[in-house]
Formats: sequence, structure tokens, C-alpha cells
Amino acid sequence: MAVAVVVLFILHFSDSNKESNSTEIAEEAASLIGKEFTIAFINSDSLVDNLEFLKDQQKNLEVKSEQMNQTFRSRVERLQREIETFQRDAQTMTMAKARSTEEELMKKQQNLQMYEQSLTQELMREQEKVTNELYTLLTDYLKDYGQKNEIQMVFKYDRSSDLLFAKDSMDITKVVVNDLNQKYASDKIEETETEVKE
Repeated sequence: MAVAVVVLFILHFSDSNKESNSTEIAEEAASLIGKEFTIAFINSDSLVDNLEFLKDQQKNLEVKSEQMNQTFRSRVERLQREIETFQRDAQTMTMAKARSTEEELMKKQQNLQMYEQSLTQELMREQEKVTNELYTLLTDYLKDYGQKNEIQMVFKYDRSSDLLFAKDSMDITKVVVNDLNQKYASDKIEETETEVKE
């Protein structure tokens, strides 16, 4: 059963663009038959709550989101004032001027809706970028950690995962968080020193 899980895991996460890939997968799966292998897991909720990288990125996203919201609100308020002015002055306008102003206001409202959508999309792209950075950071670290500690597979544990039980000795969350936080702090210091030199 464990070999089948490993084979499925390898098939799922391997690069399907290589022609020799299926042969390599079959050979790797065959080499695991009858051998013991080590499995570990990380608690993704604890990881998310304790990674300094994510805390900083979340703060950055919140600041950016607030700036976007302020810009959007000011545009909404400006448009609202223009609409109120139009409603107040509409009776004194010629029919052509009233129609022209109304069309202009409708166009501004449509532009404002498109602007809101673009802000939402930009924020989603930023969140996706952070998610991708986290994935790369974590998988690169786990590959290295797995090689050093002879771990063949690391599962993610959270309430929605298929992992329902594992011994505490298989939980590497604290080690992963500690190592990644140390690396992140070190990278931030190097980045700051580089900026100071420039």
C-alpha cells in the first residue's frame, strides 16, 4: 500500500514533459518495493501562523489593500459629488447638456467599476505571487531537509487534509518554521546591508 502511495505521489508531482519520465518513475517505484522509507508531516496551520515571511507579506498586502481602498473610496466620493451636483443643477440645464452630462457620469461610473475590478485582480495577483513564493520556499527547503534527514515524503496536515493521524515524532513543523525563519531573518539582514551599500 505504501509503495502505491509513493508511486501516485511521484506520478502526481513529476514533470510530465520529459519522455523518459515514465521510465524513471517506474524504476524509482520498483526500487522502493520492499524498502522502508521515512515519512514526516508539517502542520500547515502552524506553519502559516508562525512563518515571519508570511507575516511580513500579509502586512504588505494589508497596507497595499488599504491604499487601494482609500484611492477607490476617494474616486467614489468624487463621482458621488458630481452626481449630486448634476441632480441639483439638472433642472437649469438644457436637454442636450443634461443628456451629455448624464452620459458622462454613466461612463465615469462604468470606468469606476472597471477600476475596482482591476484593483481586485491586482490584489489577487499579489496574493498568488506570495503563495507561489511560499510554495517555492517550502518545497526547496523540504527537498534539502529530506535529503539530509533521509525523509522520502512530507505530508501537509490541516483539517481538510487526508492525513488524519500521525505520531508526534513525525511532525517536523517546528523545525521547518525555525529554519525558515532563521533563513528569512538572515536574508533580510543581507538585503538591508546591500541596500545600505548602494
